[in-house]
Amino acid sequence: ISPTEIRGTLGSVNQLFICVGILVALIAGLPLAGNPI
Repeated sequence: ISPTEIRGTLGSVNQLFICVGILVALIAGLPLAGNPI
């Protein structure tokens, strides 16, 4: 349970890192995709 003054920040940072991780995985997979449509 996080303190109330940083609860929203922790949730936003968590969501941001998840989205950045997905983006990095997609970019890293582009060379392996061959020739996408």
